[in-house]
Amino acid sequence: MSHLKFVFISHCKDIAFFNPVKEGMREAGRLFNINVDFTGTEDIDIEEQKFLLEKAINENVDGICLTVTHKDAFDDLIEKALSSGIPVVCFNTDASKGIGKQLSSIVQDSYAAGTNLGNFMAEMIQEGSKALLTLHSDGIDSLESRKKGIMDALSEKGIQWRFITTGNGSEEARKRIKEFLQKEKGISYIFATGQDDTIGAGQAIQDLDLCDSVTVSGFDISPLTKKLIKQKVIMASVDQQPYAQGFYPVVQLFLYIKKRIAPSNIDAGSNIITIGDFV
Repeated sequence: MSHLKFVFISHCKDIAFFNPVKEGMREAGRLFNINVDFTGTEDIDIEEQKFLLEKAINENVDGICLTVTHKDAFDDLIEKALSSGIPVVCFNTDASKGIGKQLSSIVQDSYAAGTNLGNFMAEMIQEGSKALLTLHSDGIDSLESRKKGIMDALSEKGIQWRFITTGNGSEEARKRIKEFLQKEKGISYIFATGQDDTIGAGQAIQDLDLCDSVTVSGFDISPLTKKLIKQKVIMASVDQQPYAQGFYPVVQLFLYIKKRIAPSNIDAGSNIITIGDFV
């Protein structure tokens, strides 16, 4: 009997954030005896993602998990997959806000997560403060939604916002944030929107000996993020259960194919992690 084959098609496929996603994917694959593969683009590239999606359809895989990085660019291909008997679910990023053609979305409510972080930080922020807000890549809906949520939550603080794109990888983020802080004086807060720029921001203020004057908060929980929180370098980081984002799509596709149990949306959450979680 041949194994089912599922493929994950992602943006920014090699960033460290996706390591636990891949771990969850593989664990679910082992549990249900499914061949699983993780592929995608180097950064944001809608056309390349569409090419990979069509390739998976033409190869007649049994199920597809997709980061929906555009509100409707994938609709025709998702419909093609579904009409070919290939179920499609979304993981990590859903620019369609749950109304796309995919059967379900296992994602964080990014805007709510951003407002959650903004509200958490609001009490300690003085009016008129200067803050840096970072994104590792432009054009990713989940990052833009977090950015908007943070800024909306802090709209009454009169913050002087500054913005930079840090690139993929924590070392590149560290370099760019460090260079920015050396040029732009008076930054009191850094709000990062992804794992790599959160880590990079923490390391940058360590390098510049600014831990007592710059407060860093951001997103995602990696071993290094935990270490920086414990060292009181990062104030807070918002979790989104990346392991679950890899595990549950496989489970949903398997149950749909074998039992005709319809996939359903899952909120990956926005729990804020601080040093209090490690004492």
